[in-house]
Order: sequence, then C-alpha cells, then structure tokens
Amino acid sequence: MLIDRFGSFGPDLSALTVLLPSRLSVAAFARALAEIGAYQVLLLPRLTTLADLAASTTCEPSLWTDSARELVLYEQLRGREWFDDADLWAVAAELRQLSDELTRSRAALPHTLGEFTAQLEAAYCRKAGTPMEMEAQLVHEAWRAMVRDRGDLVDAVTRYHLQLARLADCAAGPLVTVGLERLSTAEKEFLEAYASRQRVLLIAADAQLASEDPVVRGLCAAWPGPAAGAASLRERAATLKVQGSPGLLAARVQFVGAASLEDEARAADGRVRGWLAEGRQRIAVVVQDRLVARRLRALLERAQVLVQDETGWTLSTVAAATVVMRFLDCLANDFYHRDLLDLLKSPFVFSDWGADARKSAAYGLERMTRRDSVIAGLSSFLEATRSDPEVGYAVTALERLQDAALCMFPRRDATVSTWLKRLHDALGLLGVRGGLGEDAAGLQLLELLERLQQELGEGGPQVGFLEWRRWLDSQLERETFRDRDVSSPVVFTHLAATALREFDGAILLGCDARQFPGGSGNTVFFNQSVRRQLRLRVRADEIEEVRRHLIGLLAATPQVLVTWQAQVDGEPNLISPFFEMLQAVNALAFGDDLRAAHAPHPILAAQVASEAPGVGPAPMMAPPMPSSADRVPRRVSVSAWGSLVACPYQFFGRHMLKLNELDEVREAVEKKDYGAVVHDVLRRFHSLHPQVTGANRDLLEHDLAAISDETFAPLVARNYLATGWLMRWKTLISLYLDWQSARESDGWRFVAGEEERELELTLEGGNLLTLYGRLDRLDQREAEHGPEYAVLDYKTQSKRVLLDKLRQPGEDVQLVAYALLQEGVVQAAYLSLDKESVAAVPPGTGPSQLAATEHARIGATFSRLLGGAGLPAQGDAATCSRCEMRPLCRRDYWG
Repeated sequence: MLIDRFGSFGPDLSALTVLLPSRLSVAAFARALAEIGAYQVLLLPRLTTLADLAASTTCEPSLWTDSARELVLYEQLRGREWFDDADLWAVAAELRQLSDELTRSRAALPHTLGEFTAQLEAAYCRKAGTPMEMEAQLVHEAWRAMVRDRGDLVDAVTRYHLQLARLADCAAGPLVTVGLERLSTAEKEFLEAYASRQRVLLIAADAQLASEDPVVRGLCAAWPGPAAGAASLRERAATLKVQGSPGLLAARVQFVGAASLEDEARAADGRVRGWLAEGRQRIAVVVQDRLVARRLRALLERAQVLVQDETGWTLSTVAAATVVMRFLDCLANDFYHRDLLDLLKSPFVFSDWGADARKSAAYGLERMTRRDSVIAGLSSFLEATRSDPEVGYAVTALERLQDAALCMFPRRDATVSTWLKRLHDALGLLGVRGGLGEDAAGLQLLELLERLQQELGEGGPQVGFLEWRRWLDSQLERETFRDRDVSSPVVFTHLAATALREFDGAILLGCDARQFPGGSGNTVFFNQSVRRQLRLRVRADEIEEVRRHLIGLLAATPQVLVTWQAQVDGEPNLISPFFEMLQAVNALAFGDDLRAAHAPHPILAAQVASEAPGVGPAPMMAPPMPSSADRVPRRVSVSAWGSLVACPYQFFGRHMLKLNELDEVREAVEKKDYGAVVHDVLRRFHSLHPQVTGANRDLLEHDLAAISDETFAPLVARNYLATGWLMRWKTLISLYLDWQSARESDGWRFVAGEEERELELTLEGGNLLTLYGRLDRLDQREAEHGPEYAVLDYKTQSKRVLLDKLRQPGEDVQLVAYALLQEGVVQAAYLSLDKESVAAVPPGTGPSQLAATEHARIGATFSRLLGGAGLPAQGDAATCSRCEMRPLCRRDYWG
C-alpha cells in the first residue's frame, strides 16, 4: 500500500517518515519494503517510532521526573497516615501511574472533591461510604498534587504531548503509520493536526484480520473480535467448516503439555535445535514463564546456541545488583553470616585487590565462621579473627566493611538523595564501584543510582534506612537489563514485540491459564467500570491487543509450538483459554487435534540418543586406589578411622579426595554445642579441683556452678534458649560430684583433660602411619606394678544408647582407639551425662585386648589401602542418613 500510494516518489522514499510499533520491527519492515519495491536501488524512508520522533523535537519545559513525583506523593501519603509505612512507596507509584493514565487520556477530574465523589457514586452505582470517600479524597488530592503548577517542570506524559504539538506545527514531509492501532487521544489529535499540513497515510497492521486468508479465518473463528457479533462457538465452527481448509491449522500450530518445568524446557530446546538444523534463521521464543525460559536458555547454551534476549532481566536479579543488595542486607541484619559470606564471594567486591586476595578473604573468613559458629556482628567476626593467625585478608576485609558501615550511618534518618550519596561513598570504600564499572549490567546500575540522585536533588522527606531500602528495591525492580552484545537467530521476546516481524518458527513458552494472556486487570484504584467511565484503559482493551498480536504472529509464522506445564505439584494445570478455544473450534470444524506428543525433532533424534544414553540403576561405588596410593593419608585422626570403619567410600571422599564438608554455622543451640561446653566445664573444674575428696562440698558445688555459668555465657549471649541447656546441666552437678567422689574412693585420680595423643604404627613394607586424637579425660591410680590409666569419653547420651553402641565389638571404634593412644590403659568407658544420671559405660571386653585387636586391624587395613584395595560404599542406613557423601556415591540410585 505504501509503495502504491507514494509511487511518484520513485526509488527515493527518504522524504517519508514511517512510524512503526517498536524499534524491533524496523529491520523487518525495511527488509520487506526492499523486497516489494521493483527498484534495484531504493532509498528507504525514515523508519522510527512515534515516541522517538517526538523525542527528537526540542521542548522548553524541563522534565519533572517520575522518581521526584513519587517522592512528593510519598510525603503526602505519609502525612495522611492512611496506609502502613511498608505500603507507601507502592501506593505512591500506583498513584503516579494513575495520574499519567488520566493525563494520557485527557480525562481531567472535577475541580472539587464533592463533584468527584458524586462521579464515583454514579460509576459504582452506590452511595459513598468510608472506603469510597477515602479513595476519592486520596486520588483527588494526588491528582491535584501532580497537576499543580511546577514552574518550568512538566511530567513525562505532558512533555510528550507538547513535543507532539510542536512536531505537528512544523510538519516536514509525508507521514505513514503502520500498525499503530493503540493511540491515545493526544496522539490521534497529533495525526489530525499533521494531516492538515502534510499527507498522512494510516496502514493498519490488522488489515489481514479481515482478509480471506484461511489461516486468519480459522484464528478469527476461535478468537472473534468485539465487532464480530454474538455467534456461539459451535456456530463459528460450523461456518469455518464450510469456508475453511481442513488440516491447515494442525500443520501450523501444535500444543505440547509438559509433565514438568524441565520437560517443557526440553521440548522447546528440541524444537529450536531441530529448526536450526533445518536451516531456519529467525526463531522467536515468546516468553510467558521466566523460569522455564532460564532453563531453556541454559539447555541451548549447553548446545552452543546463543540467545538474543529482548525481554531482558530485571536489574535487581543480575549479579551486579546482588552485591549492592547483599551489602544492604548486611547493614540491616547486623552482618548476618550468610549475607556477609555471600557479599565477600561476589566478584565485584574489593575489585582493587587481586583474585587471590579476594579468595583468601572470603574463604578464610568462611572457615573461621563455620569453625567458631559466629552468627552475626562485625565485632564478633573481628574478635574471632584475633585467635586465628591464618585468616589473612579477612581482617582487612572486615575493617573495610566497618568503615563502609560507618559511612552509611553517620546519623539515622536522611533524605533519599543523601542515602544514595552515602551508598555511593560506601561502595567506593569496598572497591565495588570499580568492579561494577567493568561490567555492562554494573555500569547500568551505577548510571541508574547517579541519575536518581541527580533527579531527586537535596530536598524531600527524611526517611529511615529500611524505608529507603524499600524505595531502592522498587527502583531496581522497574529497571531492565538487556545484553546488547549477542546477535543470534534465536530471539527471546514478548508478544507485542512480534508485531510486523517475520519468523521461520515461533515457540509460545508457558501458556497456561495463569500466565497467558497474563495480568488480572485489577488495580489498587477503581474497578473496570469506573476506569471505562474515566476513559482509562480496561482489561478488555488488553485482551483485544493480545488477540491482535497473537493472530498476527500465527498468521505470519509457518510453524508455531505452544507449550505449558500440564501438571504442577501433581495437580492438573489448564492451558490458556485462548488455545483451549482454538483447539475446540478446530476439533468441531475438522476433527483435527492440535495437541502433539512430546518427541524430539527427527533431525535431532540420533543426536539426542547419543547425548543421553539409557539410564539404568547406578552401581554400588567401590573405587580402587592402585594409581593414587599417595592420596592415602599418613596421619589419621580417630574420627577419620571411625569414618573408614563406618563406610570406606565415606573415608575415600572425605580424606582421600579432601571433600570434607565445612562445618555448618549452628544458629540454634544443639546438643552438640551443649556437649562441647560441658567438656570445657569439666576440664576447667578439674584443673581447679583435681581431687574432690576431703574438699568442702558446698564450695565444690559453688565453683562448679560458677564455672558452668561462665562457660555457658557466650552460648547464652548468642541464643537465650541456651539457658535451658545450662539449667539441664546444673541438675547434674550434685550427681556428678557424687560419682566423682565414688570414683576417687576406688583409687582413681583426675590427671588431664582434653589431652592430645598420637601413636605411630608400622605397616607392611615399612610404611608409617600416625593415629592421633584428643582424650576427653585421663585418670590414674597406683597399683603394685606401677601406675594404671583409665580413658573416659564424656557423652551427653543416655546409658542405653551407649550400651547399644558398644554391644557389638569392633562396630564402635572411638573408645577403643582412644585406649590405643595411651599406654597402660586398664579401663576405658563412656561417661554418660544424661538428664538425671551420671554413669560410666565400659565395653564388654577389656581395653587391652580390644586395643591389641584394633592395632592389628588399623595396620592391616591401611596396608591394603596402600596396596590398592577398593573402598566400597557400605550402604548402612544409619550411616547413610547423616553422610554428606551420599550424593557422590549415588546411594539413592543403586540397582
């Protein structure tokens, strides 16, 4: 139509201006124009959008930015105290958007609140009550605040309208619009004014909707427009049966209901790669479900297929923004250890250090944090580093964090702009700004923060840190980052961006009833009927726009795949009503089924089979060590020996492959913490009172209680619930002193607590092995042949549990191994400190005999390991239930 109407211009169309729906359609339109024209050389018209054309026109009034307007509304809302503080920024943003909608539609509100309330009463068809009166007053006051004279400042919509007016006044050359059906009142007025000075041609992109194309006819039968009349679905199907072409839509559109998110992503992955293998060069993935899109992108990139993502990523989700958010989390949560470690592991923090220094700081602090269970507080972290000479750069990192925290909090409340200035300075102290400046998303983030600070100036309300943090979160949620460096035949886009573009194939991803067409039409202010009376956009307008775009895409694309998850959490999940109607009409008219089985593309079938061979039960792991004998440790702790006896594969993973899991930071006080503190209490008590016989009983109980309070104090300070464990221990104090007195009456005396011991063993071939461990307690008594020793191991378990552990000789090796580390041991026992009893629990066999047997077993076992013996996974249920190597040995997948 454009070539026909302006044929007199010949091959030179440069005097024309063509307005398109989006920048994304420019290249496709230019290509189509060149193909249609009968000229060897064609000078293209100016191809742009209405917004870009308006922006090229100068406008005297300065812009009153959206962020500044929302700040005015926030201050007004806070003064009214109508909402909770947590809601104010969201309400301010909604009011600002509503004001823009009213301006865009030229729908001025009545001048008085009474007139506006009456208008709402008529729209709602009921008398005003408190909620309606509050809504009327809120919206009316917000509207007046937005339209109040601001001198030389105007909002973005008003500025756009002024630019359009100036553009119409100085109309330069003919104007053509293509596919601009959704125009505001001001935009329609602009075209009318422009047409009074220059030729204007309006080309509707939905002209094909009224065409005789059989594909369009079938789509319109399923999705009739608002002007199509009231024919029922069956009537439309009957008409289509007479006028349509059987099998045409079935050959073009297929529905695949996936069993899961992964299944849906793999279905789309197979179809995209199949189309690429066929040689298709323009493939669109219309994204409705971002989670499925992320997984699909990962699958494609694993197959070396890059994706050009036009939808982009919310700026708050990119790694560059995460480092800022994590720093603010640290400030809000007193440097909670998880937030702190996440921050230190960011590649953007301390960018002025080398990679090795950053790694040393992060992992040195993590090791210390997990070892000492430091939960939060910079002072606690710094205190813990003083007792650890190997933390390296961690101390410097903590000191820089301390400076950054002080930079953020010279005083509590400040303006939003001041908070941004503080953040700017704090990020500089942490070396974050340098790191962000070398990243595309990071650079956009820095530019956003600087722009917001400039827009807001120095004025505005004083807000606290948490309120400012909510504001910053909302700003990052609005911004979108798009990677402009990737050019690919596979494009992730949204439905509106497909207008006037041609694709060789398209996938509509995530088209269930919840996500397509998306949105509910609900707004904070006004229902649909009130919005319609105010000439605002309503839900029906949005649905109609989706219908037009969908028909345009399906009519112009030779093959389309529609996917959704037919099952979610074990429950049926329905496909979008749009596609349910298309399936129903096609089935009634022709008996065709648009639903397709999920199967790999024929071209990829062999490749997929080779990539994913049949998966059967995993074998039981038993790795041999013939070529890795040097990995067999020559120093073995008692706990490592216990690991080898419990499960050789566990020992293989922990001590040969060095995959030991870092200790978890224990936030709740567990029985393990209780046991460790009780160990320390008894060591300190017996250092003060090696012998209780003959001492004053009241003094002994007083000292043991005082030592208990002092030793438990750090645990109680970390978690007040530890007081319960302290009380539990104090109920045992008297019983423990009774037991100690009886033990001393048998001749035993406390000698040492928490004593390090080691033993060197000679293996076959002359190899040496060192067994080492720490004895909880060593007692001694005099005998005719010399001193005798007893090894005691404190346990906070019951006597019954300990008896079960010792019932089968050789199963529990801890106590026997401790006895092996000390010469002259004639007694070994667990000392049960459980609830209301204190009792020694010895093994059924004498320690000397058990020690000799264990000595021989250790020697034989490690000799075999050095000889290349296998290390099978035992599969013992009790051991496996608490083993971190379970995913590595694939215990859950054994045949």
